[in-house]
Amino acid sequence: VVMNHTFNIIGIDPGTNTGIAVYTIDTNFNILNIDTYTILLNNYVNEDNTVLGKDSERYLVLGNLIEELLEKYNPIAIALESAFINKKFMGAGMKVMGYISVILYVIKKFNPNILLCKLAPKSVKKKAGDATANKDKMKELVNETILQYIDIEKESEHSIDAISIGYSLLNLIKSSPYLLKFG
Repeated sequence: VVMNHTFNIIGIDPGTNTGIAVYTIDTNFNILNIDTYTILLNNYVNEDNTVLGKDSERYLVLGNLIEELLEKYNPIAIALESAFINKKFMGAGMKVMGYISVILYVIKKFNPNILLCKLAPKSVKKKAGDATANKDKMKELVNETILQYIDIEKESEHSIDAISIGYSLLNLIKSSPYLLKFG
């Protein structure tokens, strides 16, 4: 008798506004549920009620929130979008790389054996069906694919990106199930 277990995988769109999508899947890689979160670091304050000004303060808050998420869902795999750096917005790309570093550190500290993937932004959009998709197009593509699990109108653009990242991870696992170590 083969028991049907469930597992969690997570897609993360890192940044000052971090989107997170937690997929609950079964051993046949069917989606059973999707929980989404958007962490708006600009909404967090210090003990003296001032907005987090330093990147180091934001990194600490993000790290703590990611740690709580890992403890709650105990995922077997996580994918996050890698930083996109262009010359016009070099500073933003560098800031995202900081958030990615914090997230990777917390994940590896939590469980060094979690399957971890960094996905290029265009590859995520390609997996969803259109490598050049803007936010509205991504919303449409995600809508067609997994509408039964989420209310697309209530999702932030960051959680929609995380949903796409999680879906890319799911497809990667489906095509290469040997990547996972069940048990």
